[in-house]
Amino acid sequence: MKSEANDYVYKLFKILPKTDTSIKATINQIGFDAFKNYKMEGTAFPEFSFKDLDGNLVTNESMKGKIIVIKCWYIHCTPCIREFPQVNKLVEEYKDRKDIVFMSLAEDSAEQLKTFLARKPLSYSVIPDMKEYMNNALQLNSFPTHFIINKEGIISKVLPNFESLEVALAKESKM
Repeated sequence: MKSEANDYVYKLFKILPKTDTSIKATINQIGFDAFKNYKMEGTAFPEFSFKDLDGNLVTNESMKGKIIVIKCWYIHCTPCIREFPQVNKLVEEYKDRKDIVFMSLAEDSAEQLKTFLARKPLSYSVIPDMKEYMNNALQLNSFPTHFIINKEGIISKVLPNFESLEVALAKESKM
């Protein structure tokens, strides 16, 4: 929740015994994901060698010395798509920063993505066919998930939404 002072605050509620079990399961899953993401922070981002939709090769080595913002998503993820205008605006905001790279890992094939992105543009560089990498190397099970990787290749933040990404990137880009 946001307070009147525009700070984020938490309010705890007791889950009553007769509460719908799906609510408890959802809360448990959110907590599990948040803790898993937190534990990834401070670790090296897994090795990668990707080709984006334009055929550009992107590797850990080629990204050294840059802050990398990664959005993990797929075409049928409504919250992922809902963020497009906001993340596109973020790319525009940082366009003069040559030390910041925006890329996205998508589960979908190159053909599916090209068709989809023709209707819903995304300013990030898009890497197709990343389902296996996201499942195995990153162990993701909630989308969207955003990573901020520092200039040394270390994960500085793993975030579940655009709002927290915007704040974390502002901090990281000042360092």
